Amino acid sequence: MPEPDVQGEPQRNRRLDALRGAGALSVAASHCATAMSPLPLHRLAFWQVDPTSATDILLRAAHVIFNGHAAVLLFFVLSGHVLFGSLATISRRYPIELAAYGTRRLFRIMPLLIVSTLAIAILDHLPWRATIGYMLLLQPLDVTWTLQVEMIGSLLVFVALLAWRWRPVALAALLALTLVISIGCYQNYLLRALPAFVLGCAIGSMKSHRRPTSGLFWAGLVILLLADLAFSKGAASQLVAIIGATFAIANASAPGGHFLEGRFIQWAGRLSYSIYLLHPLGRALASRIFDALGIDLHSLPTVAGFLLLVFLSFAMTLPLAQLAYRYIERPGIAAGRRIAHRLLQRSTPIPAASIAIPSASADRRSG
Repeated sequence: MPEPDVQGEPQRNRRLDALRGAGALSVAASHCATAMSPLPLHRLAFWQVDPTSATDILLRAAHVIFNGHAAVLLFFVLSGHVLFGSLATISRRYPIELAAYGTRRLFRIMPLLIVSTLAIAILDHLPWRATIGYMLLLQPLDVTWTLQVEMIGSLLVFVALLAWRWRPVALAALLALTLVISIGCYQNYLLRALPAFVLGCAIGSMKSHRRPTSGLFWAGLVILLLADLAFSKGAASQLVAIIGATFAIANASAPGGHFLEGRFIQWAGRLSYSIYLLHPLGRALASRIFDALGIDLHSLPTVAGFLLLVFLSFAMTLPLAQLAYRYIERPGIAAGRRIAHRLLQRSTPIPAASIAIPSASADRRSG
């Protein structure tokens, strides 16, 4: 998922970056586990897993450790939190600020989306009309459904900022409304995760009133990762997971969680959007390499096939992500900032004191 990029964004929190990187890697690994599993094990609660099948138990454990569903919810809460904190300093010229904000979000999300979609379309020989629809997010392709949600969530964050500035209790009312929508419209993937963005905003709005603790950070991670296993997939497990993600993010700066300081995980955090979007391509390339070598992963022990697929998928994805970050993401971010800056400059009124008023003698000379 894309790291938010808006004007006035404070110095990035390295631990939040690391959480984003861990989430992107988890999504990639979980999709490898799903590809190797004959059953949708990631949807099963612990009592639904066959206790006599060591393979099912191991793959279900892999889905707990590399929990792709939990990672996506973590991304949504992170987006709400970081975007809200960045927008909190904007002026009250809301129409032009919204235009500048939307410009930055589009240039943050779309360039890599277009390139990655085109690469997959070429590899899989997709029809050009469908490819254009995928590029414009008119319909989802693999993981891009989350970007559709991200677009809606980005607008919701702006609405949350307006509500909070008007009256803090209005932010609580907005959260209650999104909870009702989430539960009532759970079958609609575009609407069911909306509370995650508002809870991310709530973290930012209460920043000065809380003190992060290690216990809440670890409790949040455990709740986030185990919600599906405890409740199976559904509205209840999703809301529990979102609450876990909220606790983890709100307390990420606590003394615990030193694993988030590692160089690799922070490097993955910088590349998280590229890893997220490009890992389906990396997995597809890995599968074709295995086919070319005559290796049928499904003929191997399931866990061995899963580990081989993860290894080669990551070997394909990570270099591609590094290149995409350098040559697509960063130029796109820079272009979005420049255009947004020009929008804001053109809309800024000239101070009265700086307007030259001709003197009476000058008027007489000109006459």
